[in-house]
Amino acid sequence: MYPGTTLSDDLTIYSSSFPREADNLIAVFQVMDVGATGSSVTVKAYTKNSADASWPAAAGNVGTTATLNTAGDLVTLDITGAVLKEEVRFRFEGASGTSKWIHFRLVEMVWYDTAKV
Repeated sequence: MYPGTTLSDDLTIYSSSFPREADNLIAVFQVMDVGATGSSVTVKAYTKNSADASWPAAAGNVGTTATLNTAGDLVTLDITGAVLKEEVRFRFEGASGTSKWIHFRLVEMVWYDTAKV
């Protein structure tokens, strides 16, 4: 979905926003390479309605985070329940420290609706 991205030291970046496609989301990330012991990236998801003026300031306003830190790992961020609004984006926070970096990519996003009985 996204090509590889390298994030280093104390940098924080955001993904582009994308529309919600269903009630729930599983995002799968792959850690491709790690620069030094202690390197990591914390992934948080944010959501808002298109009419909202700005993104929420709360750190990961859906309450779910994932940590990427081991080369070769596949890590999932599973967002379930009624928390997703019309738009979604990810925040990627690099670990603090000298020479800490991580190369990762978003492999796939799986959307699914909640079963109604």
